[in-house]
Amino acid sequence: MNRSPDQQKKELLGRVGRVLKELLSDKQAALARGYMDYYFRRVPMEELECETPAALAGVIASQLRFLSRRLPGQTLIRVFNPNVKDHGWESTRTIIEMVNDDKPFLVDSATAALAEMNI
Repeated sequence: MNRSPDQQKKELLGRVGRVLKELLSDKQAALARGYMDYYFRRVPMEELECETPAALAGVIASQLRFLSRRLPGQTLIRVFNPNVKDHGWESTRTIIEMVNDDKPFLVDSATAALAEMNI
């Protein structure tokens, strides 16, 4: 019987969660699992299935390490080309990450500025 995309996604994220449990302490893995469920909630299965569970776990672990450096009121911006050695995952694209207090329209404004530069 064919599994629905939602069931496939649930199974894939379960495998990602098991990888996170191998990479992180129990406390960190629990935090990562909750973050992962939130982070990937709107990502279609068609996009997720292009990556391995290890790569998706690397994305989550890398972001949590970055997030944990932020102090209240501080804005962190990271522009990087991820590689497995330094970040636990890789991409052929340059990644931009922003971590800050809730500021309405900040992501929209940043996206618009990048679009104006044809980035």
